[in-house]
Amino acid sequence: MSKYLANFRDRYYDQNRNARIVTRIDEARNVNTVTEGREDGSFTAVMVTRPDGTSEAQLSLGNKTIDLNGRELRTLQLAISKHVDGRFEAGV
Repeated sequence: MSKYLANFRDRYYDQNRNARIVTRIDEARNVNTVTEGREDGSFTAVMVTRPDGTSEAQLSLGNKTIDLNGRELRTLQLAISKHVDGRFEAGV
């Protein structure tokens, strides 16, 4: 594990025990998924999918924020899925 990831894990391991991920459908029929109960400065995510199928997301960690459109969000989801599936296939 890289030094950065080890420090990150140690810094956030005990935080956010009461955090959760919640999905709701609003009055405009948008599907909204958000992280709730996270401590200040920790990772947060807000995602929305509209009835027409378009999506966007905003991911934040500390004072850094990234906005993703639907295609970028899907690419991230596929990359994470492939990574996790590969770890299980490799027995890690």
